[in-house]
Amino acid sequence: MSKLISVLACFMAVECVALSGCSEADTNTDGGEGEGEGEGEGEGEGEGDTNEDTDSEPTFDCNDAAGIDESAGDSYGAGAVRAQHTPLSCGNGSSVEQDNGPPINRINLVIIGDGYTASELETTWATHVSNALEIMFGPNTEPYRTYRNYINVCRINVASPESGVDLATGSWPPSNYSYSEYKDTAFDGVCNEENRLGTMDDQKVRLKLNEVLSGTGLDADWIGAVLNTDRWCNAGGAFAYWAGATSPLDVAFHESGHSWHGLADEYGGPGVYSGDEPAAVNMTKTHGAKWPEWADFDQPVIGRIGWYEGGLYVTSGIYRPSNDSKMNWTGNPHNAICMQKIVHDIYELVRPIDAWTDNQLPLENPCRIAIKLVDPSLVQVRWFIDGAQVDTADKETLWLSTRTLSVGSHTVAVEVTDPTSYVRNDRTSLRQELQWEVSIE
Repeated sequence: MSKLISVLACFMAVECVALSGCSEADTNTDGGEGEGEGEGEGEGEGEGDTNEDTDSEPTFDCNDAAGIDESAGDSYGAGAVRAQHTPLSCGNGSSVEQDNGPPINRINLVIIGDGYTASELETTWATHVSNALEIMFGPNTEPYRTYRNYINVCRINVASPESGVDLATGSWPPSNYSYSEYKDTAFDGVCNEENRLGTMDDQKVRLKLNEVLSGTGLDADWIGAVLNTDRWCNAGGAFAYWAGATSPLDVAFHESGHSWHGLADEYGGPGVYSGDEPAAVNMTKTHGAKWPEWADFDQPVIGRIGWYEGGLYVTSGIYRPSNDSKMNWTGNPHNAICMQKIVHDIYELVRPIDAWTDNQLPLENPCRIAIKLVDPSLVQVRWFIDGAQVDTADKETLWLSTRTLSVGSHTVAVEVTDPTSYVRNDRTSLRQELQWEVSIE
């Protein structure tokens, strides 16, 4: 039985400090004996039937260029294993805050600001973004810290004529606002001190993003829109809006919970819920529904997962998963249900394998089959030859040249699974499988 990587072991030991941050995992390869639980773990048929990778002499005259496209421009897709990653571009005048791989196989977080003058772009603006990222990849904002290698971050630098944003009171929409202070800014940012909403002109923001990102090959999967103010005004609409100098900055990832992950507010207010079943995974009308797999889980910091009445701005008729969480009070971690949704959303856009030896045509006498993983520390890898699981010295490479393979056709396969304890429901998107047809002459 394959040995689980330490990410899972950590969770089993403390019911996942991962649900407050089990992010450090070793990069030991699979193949040792040991018991463990976790998706994707198990014994391959005929395990051990084919000899393990060694440094011995090749058993046949192999071709180490088989299945490799030397002209591949980036480290993504078939044939690109040996290609170098093309450095991330965030567009003219922008800054790369985090380049973790090809944008086609990463979450691309794009952060744009309003109310920062030209002299503030590399001072106040840069600091506000840096402060938010420090929170994002900290223990209170899991699972982003664990999946940091899955995320690219761009800072879009747009100067405004004046520093700060408009201040207003009144009810939505902005045409009803009463303004106490006007600022000449790029995106007409407004901080409403009465309803605590921070907004910009969405159309202007999108036009600028389209202009800046054009030709970069990068699509903005997740947009943070930051207002240059220390007032409490944030929103989770088309983008995640937050005030760059407010505290706690965890609010940025509360609002991102709305704008990217579709999570609902878990705080209450006067009244009884009378609407339809909410679409959000973290709210339900029915006690016992939606997250039974997490029932009674005792989550560090958050407490016991169950069904707590109140949420969506009312006190009754609706249930939330925990007594408190980031979607209730921003200073707390996300609860297990919200973390599970975030992991699923990440895997909707990112496959755990970045690149692989070309598998579109049969390979003749290949020395090795290789893959390149987004984050080897997070996944369990199992290699197979003709259906029999085989051990490897390296998760990312299966050497064929040192194995005793008969002349003729063989099938090589790899199965990559994320055994994360953040997910207890359907794990289909957390698995990727590839297969190669090999001819030995």
